[in-house]
Amino acid sequence: MSFSRTCCRDLRAKSQGLRRNSRWQACAQTSLCLRTKKIPEHIDFDELDVVCTHFVAFNDDGDIIGTARSYPYDMLTMKVERVAVLKEWRGKGAGAKLMEAAETHARGAGYRNIRLHAQAHAVPFYDSLGYVPTGDSFVEANILHIAMQKRLVD
Repeated sequence: MSFSRTCCRDLRAKSQGLRRNSRWQACAQTSLCLRTKKIPEHIDFDELDVVCTHFVAFNDDGDIIGTARSYPYDMLTMKVERVAVLKEWRGKGAGAKLMEAAETHARGAGYRNIRLHAQAHAVPFYDSLGYVPTGDSFVEANILHIAMQKRLVD
């Protein structure tokens, strides 16, 4: 597999009408979150899936290589979750493009901030994108996390 700018531009946002058992959702989340993060299915799939905006990165062959989802956290803040990129595609820009797509979506919807729970090993990645820690570390889904936030407007 090779990663190209075409792949980066081929991010697709899916939203309203996504059914819990849809083929797209099952493929995206099962193949990435469950495999790359070892998160149990009963934690990964939840009632928010149908109201989230889902972001997907594809390679040139049309294979899913990364996913993320977002939803309104409060009146000013969008929350990003389930950010996952296949191991062989990490460090090649797919994660940054997913976050860029989520930030663009949030700005367009009028949100001023993005909040996320970064896995401890991913904090430097989010830091490089302008996210700052907002509290102490905690365990979520048996994985060490830290809450981070980015202001989208000045």
